[in-house]
Amino acid sequence: MQPNSPDQFTEKAWEAIARTPDLAKNAQQQQIESEHLMLALLDQENGLVTNVLTKLNLNATQWHDRTEAFINKQPKVSGSNS
Repeated sequence: MQPNSPDQFTEKAWEAIARTPDLAKNAQQQQIESEHLMLALLDQENGLVTNVLTKLNLNATQWHDRTEAFINKQPKVSGSNS
């Protein structure tokens, strides 16, 4: 189910949710997965996910890179648009 009401989320959360279709499209993927949302959250400057990872002494950049690498390994849509 696609969320369609920004009132149910914080501004930052809604921005991340709204960005997931673009991330999937840029990766040439037809389906939005949780990893696209994770990447959108990790991309946010001073975002909650990055701050939590930092407080846990985890490397947010490494999480970002691994999430991006996982996305890039997933099946891609190919073919002509005609």
